[in-house]
Amino acid sequence: MQRSKVHRQANMSHELHESAADEILRLLRHLTRTNPYFALWDLYKRGVGEHSVAGEWQQFLQEQLGPESEEEIDFASAMVELDKLLTTYRQHRLTLPMLSFERICFLHCVRGAERMAQTRAILGTLTAELAACTFA
Repeated sequence: MQRSKVHRQANMSHELHESAADEILRLLRHLTRTNPYFALWDLYKRGVGEHSVAGEWQQFLQEQLGPESEEEIDFASAMVELDKLLTTYRQHRLTLPMLSFERICFLHCVRGAERMAQTRAILGTLTAELAACTFA
């Protein structure tokens, strides 16, 4: 009887981790559809993987956004780090920190210096939580 209880708990834990990975996949798909800066990264990343011929990421951004779009280029560059972190969370089936999903969904809607401040805060939170899980 004790063994079946442990087995059920393990299954529940596995289901929780699966749903965390599914949630992150859903978030990544949402970002690709709704966040034009994340979509640029996705386009660039696919081009590198499929054709193995692509310019530098920064050059690509300057061509797409214009060299005078420094704030937009910085934000688009941060999307690379966000993608890496979300991919790591998904691979390890880790749950995102509370409210991260919602905050990430709407980052591209924030304007001005506040956008990068919030982006850095989210990236810092994801990194700190990941480090805590790694050393736990």
